[in-house]
Amino acid sequence: MKKRLLWLPVVLLVLGAAIYSPAKEALKKEAPVSKSISFAVYKGSNYASEVYNYTSAQIHITIEKVNGKSRTIVWDKTFDAKLLNQYPGIQNALSQRVTVPNVLDKKNTLKLLMC
Repeated sequence: MKKRLLWLPVVLLVLGAAIYSPAKEALKKEAPVSKSISFAVYKGSNYASEVYNYTSAQIHITIEKVNGKSRTIVWDKTFDAKLLNQYPGIQNALSQRVTVPNVLDKKNTLKLLMC
């Protein structure tokens, strides 16, 4: 009788390992989420001096999704060139909120780049 039941623990062990592997992989998969980034554009000084009368600036903003060494541009905007004294102060800042879909919370990072 004992000889007939020797194979039972081996079969149960192999069967348990086969079931455990797919279940473990299913738990590792992460559902993508949407993340938001907010920013505001405003002048930090009043630029009232005469030297700034003909000085302009163009602003370029890029949002990248970073996964390890991989970078993907997910949003890009260039604000038209304006004279520095035409940009709004902090009270009237040009603010914007950007929502990026399909972000894996544990694997991806969002980076805001301005130049």
